[in-house]
Amino acid sequence: MTSRGTRSKSKQPCGRATTHDPTTQAPPRDKPISIHYRWAEGNHDRLFVLAAELVRLQVQCILTQGTPGTRAALAATATIPIVAIVVGDLLTPGLVPSLARPGGNLTGQTFFFAEICAKRIEIIKAAIPGLMRLAVLINPSNPSYQIALETMRLTADALRLELRPVEARAREDLEEAFKNIATQGAEGVVVVDDPLLIASAGLIAELALARQMPVIGERAHATAGAVMSYGVDLRQFWFEAATFIDRILKGTKPGDLPIQQATRFQLIINARTAQALGITIAHTPGPGPTR
Repeated sequence: MTSRGTRSKSKQPCGRATTHDPTTQAPPRDKPISIHYRWAEGNHDRLFVLAAELVRLQVQCILTQGTPGTRAALAATATIPIVAIVVGDLLTPGLVPSLARPGGNLTGQTFFFAEICAKRIEIIKAAIPGLMRLAVLINPSNPSYQIALETMRLTADALRLELRPVEARAREDLEEAFKNIATQGAEGVVVVDDPLLIASAGLIAELALARQMPVIGERAHATAGAVMSYGVDLRQFWFEAATFIDRILKGTKPGDLPIQQATRFQLIINARTAQALGITIAHTPGPGPTR
């Protein structure tokens, strides 16, 4: 269940559907499994309705992406196993009491969300030393941004940078957001990870390039045309989620599976965009978020 991505059918069977009580033993391994997809189309409020739909279908496991989807799934069920991936922080919002033994019906993966967002400030400042004012592009519908922004302010203060948060709740808000960024005199943009803002990477890059604005965000942003990205390889999280689901379907309780943390970090520089912006990137800080 996700709030981002491309449109898909609500149900994509991998063969004949199975009926099974998710609170008891694992389903028969010789029968096919049906996969039910739900997409909120960038509207976080819809996630609670979609989660309730999946619970009514009596699914055996729910896979969620990001904090909003995970919150919605937890609100919908305390018994169906939930595997949460691409969640920046599971501890601070109280989604789990412990990474080693999460307990309850939730497990999955997390990464150093706040620290990564703060590291992006350090990287773009090192690459473009003359920067004095940075816009921080956030989706206020995602409560995780508050965790990141607090840590980002500490880094900005240490580097004597001024941060100016700019909001975009929907894809349609991005053009106005970039107008505000230019009006406020920002000299660069740091994107705070959010499903909507990642799915809109192409539009963000287009709007930034039209204004000769350097942007640093997640891998998708650099791939789409932003000058840089720093973070974890989110694609790997999706592959690793299959391991959690397999163990749960074989009978392991999700609360007994430790939360995995990211260990690999990527810095990507889009040389073509850097050249178009007239930026010569001579030095950037080393890998790994500063904690």
